[in-house]
Amino acid sequence: MSEQDLKPWEKAQAARKARLESGEAVQSVRLNPIERARLKPKSKSLAIKAMCYHCVGGEQAVQTIRHCTSTTCPLYTVRPYQVGSNDDADDADDVDVVELDAQGEEA
Repeated sequence: MSEQDLKPWEKAQAARKARLESGEAVQSVRLNPIERARLKPKSKSLAIKAMCYHCVGGEQAVQTIRHCTSTTCPLYTVRPYQVGSNDDADDADDVDVVELDAQGEEA
C-alpha cells in the first residue's frame, strides 16, 4: 500500500512508530476541548464543543452536555453529543492526544 493510499490516522501511526524506532522521545498530552479549539481557532465545531465544555465546567462533560437543560442557549440546537448524532462515537472525555517532542513542542 502506497503512502497516498493511507488514511490520515494510518500516516500518524506510521510516523509515531518511526519516531519511536529511531529512539526519539515522544510524550503524549491529552487536551480538553478548550485547548483543542485554541489549536484550531477557525473550527466552528471545536468552538461549540469548547463553549459547551466551559459552560458545564468540564465535569462529566459528555453526559452533562448531552442532557443540557439550557434551552434558551443559542448553541442548544447545535450542541455536541446529542442522542443519535455522530458525536456519540467520540471518546467519553472528549480529548485529543498530542505528541510532544523532547523539547515539549508539538511533534
